[in-house]
Amino acid sequence: MSMLCFLQILSPKQIEAVRGDEDLTQTITEAGYDEDSQPIADEPLAKWLELDHSWDIMRQLLLKFSVDDTEDWADILGGETIGDDVGYGEASLRDPAETEQFNRVLQSVDLDRLLSALNYREFLEMKLYGFPDGSEPDAVEEIREEMGTYYPALRDYVAKAAAAKHGLLIWLA
Repeated sequence: MSMLCFLQILSPKQIEAVRGDEDLTQTITEAGYDEDSQPIADEPLAKWLELDHSWDIMRQLLLKFSVDDTEDWADILGGETIGDDVGYGEASLRDPAETEQFNRVLQSVDLDRLLSALNYREFLEMKLYGFPDGSEPDAVEEIREEMGTYYPALRDYVAKAAAAKHGLLIWLA
């Protein structure tokens, strides 16, 4: 079984609904698998983003760029925990202001800069989820390929949410 990371853009109205009824968290996390999902707070759900297995490595790379009080903003899984277990723990909710802050962190770190923080031996010792097997050169190349796909997708998705003044629901399933 895989442990995948998902992000779902939520409007302020949808965030308010989720905070008022935490059972909606389960509804939203399950809706990502259903093209005909029901609206939340009378608004359709946006298409969610799946980060596949890359999330834990990407998370650790981003945390390398945290300074002082920005660690929570750089953490992919950061935010207010909400609802019951949705696969691998509770979901995290970022309101529009927190999403904007997360966007600023992501926009300040381009792909080359993100990959410059990759330390194979350190990350191997951390036993990160999704860390590739194999020799160092092969594993590093695989990480570079995954980050080249999923990091720009994350940056674009969060930028879209921030531009619309929306928030994010984030979970592992």
